[in-house]
Amino acid sequence: MRFRRFPPPRPDTSEAYPAGSVSPDETAREFLDEQVELLQQKDVDALLDRHYHPDALLVTQQVAVCGHAALRDYFTQYVAALGDFVVNSVDILSAADDAFLFEATVTSTLGQARVYDAFVLRNGRATHHFAGVMG
Repeated sequence: MRFRRFPPPRPDTSEAYPAGSVSPDETAREFLDEQVELLQQKDVDALLDRHYHPDALLVTQQVAVCGHAALRDYFTQYVAALGDFVVNSVDILSAADDAFLFEATVTSTLGQARVYDAFVLRNGRATHHFAGVMG
């Protein structure tokens, strides 16, 4: 198993993805970029089709949901609660084989928050997704 940890970005967080922290393995970065784009577009169907296996499990601090039907309900409520949002910075992005995690700072209609997510992928789609808010 190969493990990579990418350093945190420079203190300037004006860019969502600072140029100095691009992963040598672009799979995690591409997945993350598309995940953010689909959530910003509130395109839950495309999110599920492209990023989640039909029996995928999502675990958060408040809930665990499994399968596309439950994930659709969760993400529909989630994007409605977030409203418009921006990713201010990706502070950590670590990848190992078919898994990756990241920590980021996000600003939404709910305010600014530090978030973390970890994904286990099979054939480019999540089988497991763990997510939470710090602090």
